[in-house]
Amino acid sequence: MEYVTLGPSGLKVSRLCLGTWFLPRLSEVDEYGVPKVDVDEFRRIMRRAVDEGLNFIDTANRYHGAQSPVDLNHVGNAERVLGKVLKDYDREMFVIVTKVCGRMAPWPNGAGLSRKHIMW
Repeated sequence: MEYVTLGPSGLKVSRLCLGTWFLPRLSEVDEYGVPKVDVDEFRRIMRRAVDEGLNFIDTANRYHGAQSPVDLNHVGNAERVLGKVLKDYDREMFVIVTKVCGRMAPWPNGAGLSRKHIMW
């Protein structure tokens, strides 16, 4: 795997980044009609990525299932699934990037870049 320096941070990251916008899904759906994540398949994908030397992961608070500000039933799902899978590894192996301004709740501080929202 080829590694590059991430801007002025000094962090060395794999040139390839594993994104979590679209996680593998099962054919079964949850109570909201959204396909469930296939955690076992994502574990296999993660194992292959690690075996190839990948250390760079991208996620966001809105990834997987939260399609609009009205659908708040699935926000944070990609981060939750990623957390489950990362328990199989030493967390220090990875550089994880995320985004935080997506709506997480219907109230005024449920979105944006305020300290309250970021520290959710």
